[in-house]
Amino acid sequence: MIGVTLAFFGVVVIVLRGNFAVLSGLQLNIGDVLIGVAAFSWAAYSVLYKRPQLKSLSNLALFGIIAWAGALSILPAVFFLGLTIGLDLPKTDAWLRIFGLVFLSSIAAFGLFQYGIRSIGASVSGLFMYLMPVYGVFLAIAFLGEALERFHTIGILAVLTGVVLATFPIGLIAFYPKDPKAGNVSNNQKAAL
Repeated sequence: MIGVTLAFFGVVVIVLRGNFAVLSGLQLNIGDVLIGVAAFSWAAYSVLYKRPQLKSLSNLALFGIIAWAGALSILPAVFFLGLTIGLDLPKTDAWLRIFGLVFLSSIAAFGLFQYGIRSIGASVSGLFMYLMPVYGVFLAIAFLGEALERFHTIGILAVLTGVVLATFPIGLIAFYPKDPKAGNVSNNQKAAL
């Protein structure tokens, strides 16, 4: 809990740019509510993904099902926009950017997250979502010319420390006495490892 709290604090520091006074004037809009619903949906998906009924499907098959379901769910909006304002196909140079978004943000990131859920569970995999603002800071510095500020450093250190604390296998450092009969590692130590 200390690690999760620390990581959350780091995200808040980065998002608020180190200015907690912003919270007093915070006003929520419909977009904020939709993001809250999306975050809850993502958490529910992450927990449900590990259900026994889905274990018979491979990561790739389940990814395909989810991708098709997502594409079908936005199809009505695409038709609506096409009928009301018209849709233009992207220009040739935009297709490379679209491919980058599709491959990195969707296929690679989502596929690896699915693999993480199956490998280590939703509770541990979800902790790595705290790293998104950290990646965002480094990408903004690299590609947008943003300067590394003190609040960035404080937030990044808090997030990284929190994630390490929350995911550290405490059984590796816990003290267990040796089993006198076996003469080496006790059963408690074996269970912890």
